[in-house]
Amino acid sequence: MARSAHPLAHHRARPEGQRFLDYVALRTKLKKPLFYDPERRRGGTVRHPQFHKIAERIGEWVHGLGIPYDVKPNHGWRHLFKSVARHVKMDREVEGFITGHRPKDSNAGNDYGDRWIETMAAEIEKYPRYDIPALNSPPVPHKRRRRTNFDVAAAKAAKQKRKAARARRAPDGAS
Repeated sequence: MARSAHPLAHHRARPEGQRFLDYVALRTKLKKPLFYDPERRRGGTVRHPQFHKIAERIGEWVHGLGIPYDVKPNHGWRHLFKSVARHVKMDREVEGFITGHRPKDSNAGNDYGDRWIETMAAEIEKYPRYDIPALNSPPVPHKRRRRTNFDVAAAKAAKQKRKAARARRAPDGAS
């Protein structure tokens, strides 16, 4: 798991922010990713890893908060951060440290030295606070019904049946 230090704005020190920090500490102690549990995976492949499905679900949740469907929220967070960083005149180098981007006009010297959390924290304080009313509401119940072992077995049997039917229809030698 990749780890890096990032500052939090001071308003995250409020009780709801502390709950998030406690959650981060717990997930770190368990050596698990923040936003999904690898033990709950149901297969997944190199082409369709579990974290992609989690990203889809986060996007669905964000759209459920009223964000229009023509907006790609998971892709847009970094773009929004960079746009607001320009607006508040955040130091470009620090903004690059936070987003993981290197300024276009930088050279190898950009990698010298340490990335001090205090410096990043001072810059992140320039960032405005967002009030998102939906976050003050109780969580919406999960709409997805988890598939049972029977559902999985039935889907697997149906897939094998379709595969066998295709094999019977295919000309000799073609698969």
